This record gives sequence, C-alpha cells and structure tokens, in this order.
Amino acid sequence: MYASVTSASESSAAQDPAAPAPGDSTSPAAGALRPRYSWPQRCRRWNVVASAVGACDVHAPSPANPSGLHGHISNVSTDPRRRRRGYARACLDALLTWFREETPVTVVNLNATGDGAALYESFGFAAPRHPALQLRTGA
Repeated sequence: MYASVTSASESSAAQDPAAPAPGDSTSPAAGALRPRYSWPQRCRRWNVVASAVGACDVHAPSPANPSGLHGHISNVSTDPRRRRRGYARACLDALLTWFREETPVTVVNLNATGDGAALYESFGFAAPRHPALQLRTGA
C-alpha cells in the first residue's frame, strides 16, 4: 500500500497500491524499481510532496498473532519545503486505516528517526517488549 499527498491536492492522502516508495533516483532501490514503476517520472507528474509505504510481512503464526502477518511501514518522507503541514500524518493515517480495515495484521512495525518519532508516538507506536537486534553478515 502506498499513500501520498500531492502538491495539486495537498489536503488528503491519495492511495495507489501499485506505486513504489519514493527514493533518490541514484539509490539501488530506485534502480531496481525504475524498470517496473518509472517512479521518478510518476513522482514529478504527480507532484508528490509526502509519501509512505506499508507492507504485510509473513511470519510464523503465534497465539497472539494467528495470521502470522506483521505490518511494516517504511519510507515516510515529506518534501523539506512542505514539512509541518500534516502531510506525513495524513499518509500514516491512510496506511494505518488500510492495515485495520483491509488486512488481518495485528501488529505494525516501523523504524523511526529522531525527526519522526514524535509523530509515530502520537499514533500509539512504542518500543517493543523485545527489542530487535541486527547482525550484518557482510554478504
């Protein structure tokens, strides 16, 4: 699920489930997405000023999460010239509504930067009971 705010509308989140996350056109992710989605061209054409991506990740089922699905939010970003207008909040709200109304997800994760932490906390995000650890294998 992709949610965005465009400069043409700048008042509500538009949803396009087929669109990818925005990114620097020189990044490896953008390079991988460009052949399928032509993201830089869509971004310019749509005048995207804020966006966010939500996905469902499959995990082993558990008593607390029988579906085994976890939600994950990534690539929340806003054009620096248009920050502090509620656009990231609108995108995040659209994604959380999608998770609640259209998926069996019972937990949603994200990785927060210092700039975004207060926004996520205002929606109820908190540190998990069991903090994640990470190992980089160099592969």
